[in-house]
Amino acid sequence: LLAAPTLYAGQTIHARVEADSDNHSSATAQLFIRVYAANDQLATISGPSITLAAGGEHQFDWKISDTGGQPIAQVGIALRSAEAATIYLDTLSWDGEPDLLFVRPEAGEVWRRAWVEGVDSYDRWGTEAFRIIQNDGRGLLMTGTSEWRNYAVAATLTPHLCDAFGLAARVQGLKRQYALLLIRTESGLGMARIIKALDGERVLAEATFDWSFGTPYDLRLEVDGAQLRGSIQETGAGPILRLAAVDLIDPLVSGGIALVVDTGRVATEAVAVRPLGI
Repeated sequence: LLAAPTLYAGQTIHARVEADSDNHSSATAQLFIRVYAANDQLATISGPSITLAAGGEHQFDWKISDTGGQPIAQVGIALRSAEAATIYLDTLSWDGEPDLLFVRPEAGEVWRRAWVEGVDSYDRWGTEAFRIIQNDGRGLLMTGTSEWRNYAVAATLTPHLCDAFGLAARVQGLKRQYALLLIRTESGLGMARIIKALDGERVLAEATFDWSFGTPYDLRLEVDGAQLRGSIQETGAGPILRLAAVDLIDPLVSGGIALVVDTGRVATEAVAVRPLGI
């Protein structure tokens, strides 16, 4: 049994097992994960299994399905045998891009701990699953790992009296990320921007976009090698604004995701992280 705080749905667990050649009976090995469920108790999700004769070996490659918004806490291998038997675990690892939907689960509160709070308030009592507030300046609510590389992050965001809001990808900290933002300039003009935060902030692409408080907007940011692609649309209406940029100068090549708000409040019910092309 191994703690797995960096394992997410959509990734693939790799494990190689081998049965001792002196075993007197076959043995069954089965992968499993444990996730938080009702009352924040751990629940087991069983994976593939294999029955090994003495001296047999097997390579597991198990892609994890969505867990309904609950974080994965542990990964392990269960063993069963009619007689005493020895199974060796040679390797255990996981990799791949995430494929999951962050939502409020049916029960429990541990799921919130999967997010790092770089905001003044991450309101647990709000009607929305994610309601964040930053009193002054830019704040991020972050999750994910440094191993995530090429993926898309998407959410329907509703702004409330804020200077800017949006989504970030390849997040490596509060001041290291790419972000797709809707902002309000000093002149009051609405703008959409793809920005890079690294030793300051640089605008990679921008266009005018008239947005208003209390209106939900569908945002999607894709990071694909050096290419960045963003799309924004008022939910259920209007044209889609598309932005694109290429960053070849000291690019950010990996990192997690974040919800972004600048001096105000923004909310959403769900955040999707998908492999490119989905």
